Amino acid sequence: MQFWRKTKEESAIPTKYKELMQLSIVLVQHCRPCIRLHTEICVSVGCTREEILDAANVALAMGGGPVFEYIGYLVEALDEYLPRQKPV
Repeated sequence: MQFWRKTKEESAIPTKYKELMQLSIVLVQHCRPCIRLHTEICVSVGCTREEILDAANVALAMGGGPVFEYIGYLVEALDEYLPRQKPV
């Protein structure tokens, strides 16, 4: 657990980018609760909707077709934690 906590500290890679990496990894691992958790954390550390969806595209490129289903769970969580802007 100590090692996992270390990944949350500032280092050469800013926390925001580490969270985006973790989100990509849990998408490839098909972990639904992890997708929700890391989406929430990404939003809390300042990731934009575009950055999060970009990370999902990386996961899709690396994990292939099976990741596509799990991107739906990410979008659900994203809509909850970072609602879409309504057109003006």
